[in-house]
Amino acid sequence: MSDYDSNKILYKYRGFSNLEFALDIFLNERLFSADFRNLNDPMEGRFRYSKQIADKNRIREVLIEKSDLGILSLSENADNHLLWSYYAEGHSGFAVGVQIAPDQDITLKKINYVDDFKVDNISAEEILTMKHDTWQHENEFRVLKPKYANGFPFVNVKVKEVIFGKNAKKNNQGKMNMLTDLVKRISPDVGIKTIETNTISEWVRNN
Repeated sequence: MSDYDSNKILYKYRGFSNLEFALDIFLNERLFSADFRNLNDPMEGRFRYSKQIADKNRIREVLIEKSDLGILSLSENADNHLLWSYYAEGHSGFAVGVQIAPDQDITLKKINYVDDFKVDNISAEEILTMKHDTWQHENEFRVLKPKYANGFPFVNVKVKEVIFGKNAKKNNQGKMNMLTDLVKRISPDVGIKTIETNTISEWVRNN
């Protein structure tokens, strides 16, 4: 696994609207890997290449390889205002900090942000870990997993912490309490925090 660090904590921002999926993270310590065509960037999987470095057969192989991989997107940061807004229902959800479990058939790569989708090494891995630099604020790491390997489209993780957004208590008090009680019961070592200020970066550094 390139870029793999067993001690590194990465973050998945989630909302409470799909509570069943949120609870699954903690009950089973896993996160879903999605088809690249179902992600929110319409440029996912796009690339340019020179005909001098690949023929039609190789391009066909790469297209199949791309379709066979599931993607789990994570961020290095728990203090990104935009990610809290986009993916955690306007700061009303939570961010779960996880470590990627070892001994899995996966690749963990830091996203390469580019302004041109031309590739020199035509591989599904390079293409699916490349995004336009307008997304650079997400500081994304990406897990690539053979899709539905052994009928299991999930990536195993170790949950290390849960951070509730600054609006979670106001908008989702009941669900927040339920999730807190569940985490304390099944994983008492997991840290649980609630952001209490608009200065999220400073709060995360000090907590």
